[in-house]
Amino acid sequence: MKKILSLFFIAFITVNNVYPIEIDGINYNFDEVSLTASVVSKNPKYSGNIILPSSVAHEGKTYSVTKIENSAFDGCYELDSIILPQQLEYIGGSAFWSSGLKYIRIPGSVREIGGMAFVNCSELDSIDIENGVSTIVSYAFANCTKLRNITIPASVTTLEHNTFEGCSSLINVDILGSIQLLEENLFKGCIKLKYFDVPESVQSICANAFKDCTSLDSITLHEGIVNIMDAFNGCDSLRNITLPSTLLHMYGSFWSCSRIEYIRSYATNPPVCHTNCFTNINKSIPVYVPSGSGNLYRNADHWKYFFNVIEENTPTDITSIKAKNEHCKLLHNGQIYILRGDKTYTLQGQEIK
Repeated sequence: MKKILSLFFIAFITVNNVYPIEIDGINYNFDEVSLTASVVSKNPKYSGNIILPSSVAHEGKTYSVTKIENSAFDGCYELDSIILPQQLEYIGGSAFWSSGLKYIRIPGSVREIGGMAFVNCSELDSIDIENGVSTIVSYAFANCTKLRNITIPASVTTLEHNTFEGCSSLINVDILGSIQLLEENLFKGCIKLKYFDVPESVQSICANAFKDCTSLDSITLHEGIVNIMDAFNGCDSLRNITLPSTLLHMYGSFWSCSRIEYIRSYATNPPVCHTNCFTNINKSIPVYVPSGSGNLYRNADHWKYFFNVIEENTPTDITSIKAKNEHCKLLHNGQIYILRGDKTYTLQGQEIK
């Protein structure tokens, strides 16, 4: 029995090194079966500018560098930048926790950015995420307080909760991927975010997705959204709401948005309000609804408290378009329009004659 255990222990050592091996200032763990290497933490901490190699040689073998393990750069306050190898596949949770990292480029070979991977990287002000990443796990960039701009590539299909919570300098967010959910607390506390264009793939906006985004004064809700939870708590700069025709359910969605000046709904049947959707909103503001739907809104729970419901004629000449990033957007009298060539459209695709 002892001989069997000894053989097992020897076999384990040959597959994965027990202790990190330092090569050219970087600590690695090696997997001899897959011939891959993982970057791990070291003491003293990493510092300065680091370029991770695509491969590394060890004891006569060449290993492809494919992973950054959990907490690998945790607490590296003197780390300025890091260039990752193109074939990297995974960035572990808390990989860069509280580091002094200022810039990082994440190659398209990375499939998953782990939870809290860059949390509290308070010096991080620039991130390039290449197309190929599919999942960004919760809290990945939380409290990156100098981050101003972020583009989520088209390959991303899962953007988990709290990803950008506390990014207090974040101004521009461009989500190109087919995200179906804006999850809980996704942009909570992003106090400089003024405008957000909800991706057309989104079907639900979850609780507190934009909580305490105190500068948010304009948000575009595209056709296809079905549910809006209490997503906009504390968004006291929001001036108007335009609801798509596909919206079915609202759960306390805008209850603290006290500066709302008007609501426009394209839904023929009033979206069902399950809780106090419009608490603290002035009930004398105009509520624009489709022609023939006025009485439905006047009698529906929570909608019935608005006493200035106005029916609008639905344009008969509708041209279907899909707004692209290269099209110019125009804000006029509180309404956002899309300029395409010499024509102007509403966000719902209606051409303005």
